[in-house]
Amino acid sequence: MAKEKQLPAKKEREKPSRRIVRVLSLILISAGLLLILAVAGVKWYTNDQQNALIRQYETGRAAEVTGKGEKMTMLPNPDDLLQVGKGSIEVVGVLSIPAIDVRVAIGEGVDKKTLKYAVGHFKGTALPGEAGNCCITGHRSYAWGEFFNRLGEMAKGDEVIAQYGGDTFTYTVSDIFVVDPEDVWVLNSNDAYEMTLITCTPIRVATQRLIIRCDLTEK
Repeated sequence: MAKEKQLPAKKEREKPSRRIVRVLSLILISAGLLLILAVAGVKWYTNDQQNALIRQYETGRAAEVTGKGEKMTMLPNPDDLLQVGKGSIEVVGVLSIPAIDVRVAIGEGVDKKTLKYAVGHFKGTALPGEAGNCCITGHRSYAWGEFFNRLGEMAKGDEVIAQYGGDTFTYTVSDIFVVDPEDVWVLNSNDAYEMTLITCTPIRVATQRLIIRCDLTEK
């Protein structure tokens, strides 16, 4: 007697919990891809803007800045600075640090808009090449303004090059230290030809300020 053919068993329906997990996984993957694309877009736009500022300096076209700063009582956390002016960024020079592969425009002032696309020169401090203390601050982040991200890698003897007023000035790192935000004495001027670079530390925590002190060695 021939064996009866057995019909294949019906495929067991997928449990609802598995379907939910699959849908959630797809949503999370899509969200992750969108986040990556958004960060990449912000970085591209920031780099494009800061390169435009360098070109602006090199072609001698400085824009007018509106708004007035306030008396400095604390060394700023660039991520927390309030908008000071709503005008364009006034580019006063270009800062290059070969040791950490940085070339960025120097904007006049330390308002939030300036520090998105450039490093900022503290108004009232010396300008590059002048006697006194030329103080410059910049972001340390992973989206807007990554210009000083690697400032902690610098060492004594590294060069910092500033273009200003059609001239080029070379500074050499003489000291590296950390201070509290209230230690605004690092902005004080004297008769020496100095430059002070300021950023937040530890990176992303920003409870203190990293100070890179440089001396003018060539002009």
